[in-house]
Amino acid sequence: MGSSGFHLAWLVVLAGAPSTSAAHFCEPSPEIARAIGEALAAVPEGASYQERMAPLQRLRDRFEHDLFVHVLYQDAIFEHGIEGHLREMLEQYLRLQMEHGGDPLYLYLAGRAFEGRGTRRAIAIMEQVLAVDPGFAPAHRTLAEIYGSGAFRDRKKERAARREFAAACPRSAIAKRPTPPPPHSTFFARLQETRLTPDQEEAIPAEVNRALLQDEWRALRIRLFDWYSAEYKEQVLHELQAEYWQAGRVRVRHYRRTGRDAQADELLADMEDRLLPLQRNRRAANFSLAARMVLGLYAEAKQRQKLRAALARLKKSLDEHPNPKRSAELERLHAVFAARL
Repeated sequence: MGSSGFHLAWLVVLAGAPSTSAAHFCEPSPEIARAIGEALAAVPEGASYQERMAPLQRLRDRFEHDLFVHVLYQDAIFEHGIEGHLREMLEQYLRLQMEHGGDPLYLYLAGRAFEGRGTRRAIAIMEQVLAVDPGFAPAHRTLAEIYGSGAFRDRKKERAARREFAAACPRSAIAKRPTPPPPHSTFFARLQETRLTPDQEEAIPAEVNRALLQDEWRALRIRLFDWYSAEYKEQVLHELQAEYWQAGRVRVRHYRRTGRDAQADELLADMEDRLLPLQRNRRAANFSLAARMVLGLYAEAKQRQKLRAALARLKKSLDEHPNPKRSAELERLHAVFAARL
């Protein structure tokens, strides 16, 4: 979720808050709702992590015992932090829990800091909270979120947690977990369907970098959290690796279209060099795709000698490091490019 999406989610919560005092821990008080709105408004669009967190840190210092201020602070770190930020936040809340031993609020906040990172631990701590205070509504809400997620789905436990939370907070909502990861860049798909103007052509390198940064951030967000399965994380990583090769192809074509053939040849030679370790890596899923791109770029430019040399290098490498799967892939590549040799 981007900056505007994060703000919108919290403004929806605030808009739904009652004008008079809500049930304990169901919704923020009017004073806290106003303070949260002001803190969110102080975060500029496109803010750095430090700029984003500064007003939220000041808010937390001002209302150090308010549940909703702490939840906002945690959510901002979950949404925008990297590994170090998340680890630091967890350590902060474990310290707070120790400093306020016996207080279910701080035990809850420490447990919530594990949500999505060590979710089994978060569940265990929510159960500890409810053992201390069976009516502690935020713990029921968090358990309903967790048991409603794909990774930790348990319909029976979700219904029980929702029932308990609704009894305490009938006007309050339960969030869907996980929040959607950042969207996948559409740049490479759009590029195939676009006739480029001169200005768009010149912007290609910057647009490639922007798309890769967006999808690297998306992959990082998915890797950090246990809401996603190991298989899905591996799939996302393979997609990103394939995109690096696609980015190389886009850059080579751009250099050729703009008369920078030397840069195109240099980049393509580098891509070819990276094919050999990929071919030898038995776990690499993108060798065939990458090889088609590299060989296809030689074929497009009618560089037959370089195409033959690249295929010969792959064959020599395969002779030195036999692999039946790679042998079959190389045979298919020869068949695809036979007419171009």
